[in-house]
Amino acid sequence: MRIINLLLIFCVVCLMVAGQIYCDENSKKHLNVFWETKIPSGEINGTHPQACAFNKNNFSLIVIGISYQIDKDLESDAEGELYMWELDTQEGIVIKKTLINKLPKISKGLMSTFKFINGDIYIDSNEDIFAITDFKRTKPTLTRIYKNKKEIFSMDSLTKGDATNFFAEQISKLKMISLLDDTFLLSLSSLSGKSVLAKLNKEGKKIWEKVYTDERQKIFIDDGIPITKQGDFVGVKLITREIESPESLSDIWLFCCDPNANILTEDIFPGNSPHICRLVSGEIVVIYNASANLKLDMNNTDYRLKIYNPELKLLSENQILKGRLIFPLKIKALADGNFITVGTIAPKPELGEKLKTVIEAYDKQGHKLDRLVLENVFGTDISLCENGKNRLFIVTKSYPLIEELLSNKFSIKVVAVELK
Repeated sequence: MRIINLLLIFCVVCLMVAGQIYCDENSKKHLNVFWETKIPSGEINGTHPQACAFNKNNFSLIVIGISYQIDKDLESDAEGELYMWELDTQEGIVIKKTLINKLPKISKGLMSTFKFINGDIYIDSNEDIFAITDFKRTKPTLTRIYKNKKEIFSMDSLTKGDATNFFAEQISKLKMISLLDDTFLLSLSSLSGKSVLAKLNKEGKKIWEKVYTDERQKIFIDDGIPITKQGDFVGVKLITREIESPESLSDIWLFCCDPNANILTEDIFPGNSPHICRLVSGEIVVIYNASANLKLDMNNTDYRLKIYNPELKLLSENQILKGRLIFPLKIKALADGNFITVGTIAPKPELGEKLKTVIEAYDKQGHKLDRLVLENVFGTDISLCENGKNRLFIVTKSYPLIEELLSNKFSIKVVAVELK
């Protein structure tokens, strides 16, 4: 019996020492800018980012954006072009530029803000790039946009036998998740209140679809992640409350589903602006504004992060920033089990403040490891991707000089950040 007790004490001491070593190692880690670059736009052009992804096939960074002609007459129409830039991830040098598609005519004043790529892009082992595109500006389509170019699934196909085409109505929200079983999950809703959840393979063949008209049963994914190779996924949805209290306008619904969208477990809590990621050890991290007030009030914000196990049991909760408005505040997991948040802080002009982007690193318990603040670097449209080796790539529309701002001449800024 004494031997067993001694063994138990020895095991506990070993665990404590291992935990201390983990904490000590993590406490030494710092955020550093590895490189930063601006994608050239030319003398008469502006560029605007659409999406980015890390290409695991050749270890390059893929950035997709619009190149458009600029002049003082911002209301005249112009044709933009959708380009793909391939960057060397060691030095940030553009090594290849490819024209993907010419875009329809659009007001130059809108060219720098319109999203022809909706959400993230995904690169498979054949280097085909998948994205939700809207080249015609009226019909979002799942498209292979690079090597084997093809529009493979039109949202018009999501009818489920309805008398009228579901997307004859205007789409209000659209989200795509690339699942670990080489399939895609599409989540869409219309202004009339209907929503559709559909699962497709990489050839655009519909595996199943579900139409929701009852608000209480509606599954829409504001943000989502795959969690198993069998097709299980976690989604998060913002729910607007039907009550008059100005301080209680929305809830966040976090739910875990099986491959057929049957809910396995869930959690609901007050808040808005949710984003989620999955750590390499399996934990689910949610960052959100806990104020539950949908109105943009820069002095009434309470940003927090929650960490769950894969069964959505709450493990920890921490406050990360209070009292300042951040947009869009995104999150990305790193290969070492830590994660990084990125957001732009709204400045207070009356105090002479400049636009600041805050990059923060956390461990898997939610403890802050380091904080990096960059001024006048980013706008509000941020895309993130990582290379599997604790390097994060941040792609955004750069914050231009005043003369560039007046002429609508934006450019694409890319910054590589390391946690080491």
